[in-house]
Amino acid sequence: MYDLSPTLRIVKPNNCPHAYTLHMVYYTIHILLVKPLIRNPLSVPSNTPDHGNNHIMKRTRQVGIEAAQQICITAQRYRQVLDSFHSSVLSATHCTLSAAPIFIGGTYDEHCVEQQPHISAQKGVETCLTILGELAYSWESCWASTEESDNAVSTNTAWRLKGVGSHF
Repeated sequence: MYDLSPTLRIVKPNNCPHAYTLHMVYYTIHILLVKPLIRNPLSVPSNTPDHGNNHIMKRTRQVGIEAAQQICITAQRYRQVLDSFHSSVLSATHCTLSAAPIFIGGTYDEHCVEQQPHISAQKGVETCLTILGELAYSWESCWASTEESDNAVSTNTAWRLKGVGSHF
């Protein structure tokens, strides 16, 4: 059976932030694969014939829910070891934004999953919002430094257009 190298496992605390992100991306792929197949039970009329797809739909929802829960569990481990997502890569945002609709979208049923621990929809949303808040802080500071460098470039360009600082 295939397994990740010992340096990328997160069963024990791992000081490599990319190991956690790799796991989050793995579970995001699960969500993306089942996303087209998940239907919201609230939007399906009660008189719609089932045609034997009930088991497939249940398993599809289960895969999506398990993946969303695993993204939150991995994020909690990340925060325990590395304190916060302030210096995390952008893909953690994509993973979190992929998990959040599973908790919010009306298809979430924590009792259809066999894995432990179960995460309630409320806890999942709270975890996603915490991660996104931490990521927003890090990307906000990135935008601030980009604006400062843009201002410096435009000032330098203005001086050059006026001939100031030019060696010619």
